Amino acid sequence: MNPVQKMTRPEKQGVLTAILCTGLIAMAWGLQAPLIAQWLERMTGSGALLGTLIALAAVATITLPPFVPKLMSWYDPKKVLLASLLLGALTIPALKIFMFPAAWLAIKFISSALFTIVFVIAEVWINQLAPEHLRGRILGAYGAALAGGMGLGSGLAVWTGIDGWMPFVVCTLIYLIAALPFLVFPRTAPIRGNHKENTRFSLLLSIMKAAPAIMMCAIVFGAIEQIYIYFLPVYDTRLGHTEAMG
Repeated sequence: MNPVQKMTRPEKQGVLTAILCTGLIAMAWGLQAPLIAQWLERMTGSGALLGTLIALAAVATITLPPFVPKLMSWYDPKKVLLASLLLGALTIPALKIFMFPAAWLAIKFISSALFTIVFVIAEVWINQLAPEHLRGRILGAYGAALAGGMGLGSGLAVWTGIDGWMPFVVCTLIYLIAALPFLVFPRTAPIRGNHKENTRFSLLLSIMKAAPAIMMCAIVFGAIEQIYIYFLPVYDTRLGHTEAMG
């Protein structure tokens, strides 16, 4: 029998950093979703426009991942993750400054692209560090952090409301706090970049063709999730309830 691989302290800190970072981002998303949905409802009253915004975010989420391995082969993956996180945080005050729908569509697309980079690199990092016998548990903890963060963020929306700068500032602060684990654990195991021969688009397409059912499940699940978190607040408001209840 092969000896059970034990995780080193830097590896444990790396996994914890990735989970804490993405969990906090999910919390900000939980706050951001009803904020964007309710404000678009105020500005336009158009469900079609909200659907367009969600679709643009989905386009960014689907098209960006094939480029992330190349970024990881060109630059330090940890620096790319942090830069994307900090730039993504700046998109939240930008929403408050540019309060008109066309700008929000562009800002949401940019935000989704940046946080897609963060999540892809974080998930690659977790997979690199997690030993085989612990990978399922670690990925379960990762999924729980995302779900819990999203739920807590939605609860925060009740406290902050959607008026004034408060919700935008709180959301931005959560994104910035998501970078703190990198300061708390400065000696984490590194994120290994990809060899250039492993970043070819043809290789990524072959992986997608090998598991089309898994890919389609992920796409359908993502679509349903986005519909829930963005449309339900507006639907509840249109039923006659207050925005806070929505």
